[in-house]
Order: sequence, then C-alpha cells, then structure tokens
Amino acid sequence: MKKLLTLLLITAFVLAGCSGTGSESATEEVSYTAVEVETLKPMELYIENIMTAKAYADKDVYVVPLTAGKVEKINVSVGDKVQKNQVLFVMDKDDINKQVNQAYTAYEAAKAGYDVSAAQIQTAKDSFEKMKKLYEEGAVTETQYEQAKLAASDESLEAARMGAEQARVAYENAASMLENAEVKAPISGVISNISIVEGEYVTSANPPITIVDSDSITIEFGVPGNMINKIKKGDAATVEIKAAEFKQESVINSVSSSADLMTNLYNVDIILDNNGMIKPGMFAKAST
Repeated sequence: MKKLLTLLLITAFVLAGCSGTGSESATEEVSYTAVEVETLKPMELYIENIMTAKAYADKDVYVVPLTAGKVEKINVSVGDKVQKNQVLFVMDKDDINKQVNQAYTAYEAAKAGYDVSAAQIQTAKDSFEKMKKLYEEGAVTETQYEQAKLAASDESLEAARMGAEQARVAYENAASMLENAEVKAPISGVISNISIVEGEYVTSANPPITIVDSDSITIEFGVPGNMINKIKKGDAATVEIKAAEFKQESVINSVSSSADLMTNLYNVDIILDNNGMIKPGMFAKAST
C-alpha cells in the first residue's frame, strides 16, 4: 500500500513538470526581419547589338600590263610601300623594239607610196585637162577620154592615204607598247601580292601584282532582317579589332537596302582611319 502511494506521487510530480514546460514554450515570442519593398516602375532597357565584322582595304587594285611580254626585272617585293607611277617591273624590250622598227619602216613606206600616188594623180589630172580639150575638139576618142578621166580620179589617192594612215596608227601602237614595257603603279599603296617571276611571260589576262591602299579601312558586317530597320546611316557604332589593338567610336557609313543573296544578311559599312596596325582581312566586332 505504501509503495503504491509513492508511485502515484512520483507520477503526479512528472506530469506537473511537463505541463509547466509546455506552457513556457507556447508563450515564447517569434522574431521577424524587416525587408524594404520597392514598387516596380517602367524603365528603359538597353540591349547592345554585337556583330562580327571584317576589315577591307579602301582600294584594292590589280596591276594589269597593257602589253604582253617577258618579264625582265621586278623592282618591288610584297609589303613594299609604293608611290603612284613608280615602276614596278620592266618587260623585255628587245622584241618590242623589233616590232616598233618594223612598224616604223612600214609607215615610212606607206607615206612614200602616198607621195608617189599623189604625184601620179596630179600628173594624171594635168593630162586629163589636155585630153578634155582634145576630146571636145574631136581629136581623141571617147575611150581615150574616159581612161584619162579614170586615171585622174582621187579614188586611188584615197586608198593610198588610208594605207598610210593605218601604217601610222600601227606605228604609234608599237611605240606605246615600248612605253608600256615599264609597268607602273596606278595608285600609291602597299604591294600585297606578286604572282610573277623574272623571265616569265605575262599578259593582261592574269594581273601579276596587287596593290592595296589601306590608309582608310572599311569594316563590313551583316545584319539580319529583324534588326536592319533599327540601324541607319549616321548611327553611332563601336568597332573593336583585337589583333590590331584597336577600339574606336565611329558612325555607320552605309546600310544596304537589299539582302545578300548568299547570306540573306544586309551589309552595313563603317569607314575608319587606319592606325597603321589594321590589315585587310582582320576580324572585328561592331556594336551598335
């Protein structure tokens, strides 16, 4: 009986302790952190368009010899800076000199032939005037009269004149070939390609030398159709060419009105002053 009473008392104390702890937990306060809330407002969002571009020389000229011949001497190398009218290479003049001499001889012969014909025609005209009087007097036949008239005609003299003129043109052409044996630079620039060697026969069909003028550079890039109407001539643009350590603000020079048939992109050009480091063919980034 005494053991049962003791057990009941212990149980009562335990329950009382649990009940007290639960009450304190239930009344514990919860802490909060204050957060500042900003009301959303409309704002302008700037999106930069970056496109891959390529550098092109302002002028890229193929040097074409005006006459065919064998290359005797080349005066320049790839990378050389040249001035307009500087002699780039010289062709063998021996064959050309022969042609010039032959043409001159033919021209002199044609002139002499014309002079002889002119003298003969003048003599024939003088004879015809006499024959005409004799014919009117009935002293010569009509056949003799017609023959004299034909001999005095300017037709044969005109043929001789045309022959001399053709010979003169042929001689002048041959002489110009001699002048053109020295092939000169049509522009100032840098030699970018030489495709001939001394002793080789060259013609106008295969340009042997290329000159580029890269004082100014054209940066060209393609723009898709969904962006082209957002770009116009005069818009600001930034060009970066890492290979040339170049970055510069510029403006758009031209915008194509039709898409390229191969790429379906619209070509846009920017013209830059070259800092001496930009080479044609370098890749660039253009941002608008």
